[in-house]
Amino acid sequence: AHAVEFTRRFILQAESENAIRRDVLTSLPNRFSFNERLENALVDAKQFDQHFALLLFDLNNFAEVNDRFGRAMADALLVEVAARLRRSTRES
Repeated sequence: AHAVEFTRRFILQAESENAIRRDVLTSLPNRFSFNERLENALVDAKQFDQHFALLLFDLNNFAEVNDRFGRAMADALLVEVAARLRRSTRES
């Protein structure tokens, strides 16, 4: 019984930690996760003389999409963009 309870708590903790690092809508890493990964990449780059690339982009006029077509359509656009990013990149 104790092992089952321990396992259940462990799983809940892991899910909770994952939830704070992922966007609810897109399941992509969120800003919190971005900051962690960037910090790790910077430390690794310095410590192991490694290089890395960082790509930032902006969905121009996204607020207008939200205002003109509504939140449901704006959310659908974000989900589609996330799916395309996921197909085009590695998880790391």
